[in-house]
Amino acid sequence: MVAALCVNHLETDPLKLSKEQFPLAVSLQPLVLERFADPAVSSQGGQAMPRDDLIGYIRANDKHELDPLEAVLTQTDLIGDPALPIPEDSAALAWIGSAYKYWETNHPLDETLAAQLRRLKSVLALMALADPQFYTPGIHPLHQAMDALQEVAVGWQDGLGRAGEPVQKLFEQTVNDSLASLEENGAGLMAILSAATESAQRLQARQQRMSKRAADVERGQLRAARARINAAQMINNEIARFPIPAEIGSFLTGPWYESAQLVLLKFGDRSDQWKQLAETTTGLIHSLRPVESGNPALESASAISNGLKQWLLSLQHDEQACEQAISIIEYTFLRVARGEDLERTQSSPIPVAEKARVSGDQTTHLEDIAIGQWFQVDARKGGTLRIQLAMMQEDEQRLLFCNQAGAKVQSLDYTSFAKLLEDKKATRLLSDASFSRALAAVVNIDTQEALAQLTGVTIPGQERETSATLSEPNLGTELPRLKIESEEPTAPDLPDSGVPDLPMGTWLGFHDVDPPLLAKLALHDKVRRLFIFVNRKGIEQRRLQENEYLALLQDGEVDILETKTNFREQVERARERMKRHQT
Repeated sequence: MVAALCVNHLETDPLKLSKEQFPLAVSLQPLVLERFADPAVSSQGGQAMPRDDLIGYIRANDKHELDPLEAVLTQTDLIGDPALPIPEDSAALAWIGSAYKYWETNHPLDETLAAQLRRLKSVLALMALADPQFYTPGIHPLHQAMDALQEVAVGWQDGLGRAGEPVQKLFEQTVNDSLASLEENGAGLMAILSAATESAQRLQARQQRMSKRAADVERGQLRAARARINAAQMINNEIARFPIPAEIGSFLTGPWYESAQLVLLKFGDRSDQWKQLAETTTGLIHSLRPVESGNPALESASAISNGLKQWLLSLQHDEQACEQAISIIEYTFLRVARGEDLERTQSSPIPVAEKARVSGDQTTHLEDIAIGQWFQVDARKGGTLRIQLAMMQEDEQRLLFCNQAGAKVQSLDYTSFAKLLEDKKATRLLSDASFSRALAAVVNIDTQEALAQLTGVTIPGQERETSATLSEPNLGTELPRLKIESEEPTAPDLPDSGVPDLPMGTWLGFHDVDPPLLAKLALHDKVRRLFIFVNRKGIEQRRLQENEYLALLQDGEVDILETKTNFREQVERARERMKRHQT
């Protein structure tokens, strides 16, 4: 079994700093001066650069690929200014440049967004010069904004269309407004940063809701697939015992198979209801066994008929088809009682898909993956995809990945994804207080031990939850520290309604009614956002608005089936055979 946490930790190493330790309880200013004060780029008794001149150089820089200190020195070289920043100022600018490089290397964003954020280097440099709080990672609103922006955009990539516009607009607005505030001597900058953090949190929360919804749908489909396998195995075991009449075999592998799936989905494979259905199946087979195998148990025919009527859920809302199916079986009982020689065939088993199991040597690559983590994966047709792990289902060994909009991108088995990790075709994309971590990491404060030595306080080991089940994910991490006023949950701006596509003719089982309803999708009106479901005769059974359908999916009240048995045609053929026998 894969030992995976259902929490998105940045690092699996318990010695690393945890998100909860930010903001740090200590200023890094002495370490910054010790680590980054370089005599070669600082005034040493010579002409010191006035702070106002330094700020002017920073504001005038338009080469955002350069680090702040490099940008200043480039400008002074061009105009022949011999002044150099004082050691404290040059150390601050070098620290910002080093932290930014570390951040981009270890927490990379799509280049479109990364290019936008580089324009904020001047804002970072000015804050480091102006505000002593900036030396405490995680406490400054600019730290929190950078952390939140990276976390909401870690899965963003060019090509998302309308679904990616909210994040892109957030980046553009935050950068433009922040730079504009510098022209007003920083007026309103803190409010801009706080608003950016709030917006990033909201976008992330929406993405998490959509990912959870996609995972719920996928989990329902896996439950339906599991029910198909269990139902097929039970019926296959029974029909393999000996030949039976063809119409009985068609019944067992058709509507009775569908009914068995519904019972499994509604009650589970350990329920009394499932036990009763299985016993009814066994009783039916034994009552029809050939004479040479023993006398038919006709005394149980009435009980078997009652069991069939009780559990034939797939035809519960089609009374005529149900009566026809039961009448065929009861007529077969009558022929057996008369001692007639029945035409028997060996029924073909229901196909059962075998599920692959991940091998022991591959579990190593899956030990540290967790719900909510982001990965960059090589695409089959070239390029890369940024996808988030939204579901881990241990029984089926399936993984579901969603994009930044919360829409399903890919479903993989454990073995396939383990191979991608092994071949370095899938790599983790780290987030979680990323910029605050970078500020501390470049002065070698990136472990519990280093922080304890700096503060003189022993940091107790933080317990990690390892008992969460794989079937109940906690998508993503907790949001940043900034408090957000409550808002009504709203769906993100998606290209469509966000409703999973269903092919016309797909059969679905509804469990919010008793008995469960089996119905086929006849129409999905994307303009009116309406679903219409019908029975085998094409008679409307139910209509649902998209939001009602999604609510049922989220509550686990809908299972998507893939059986396509046309039992009515089989019944009609059986009735013709019955007429021939009667004549």
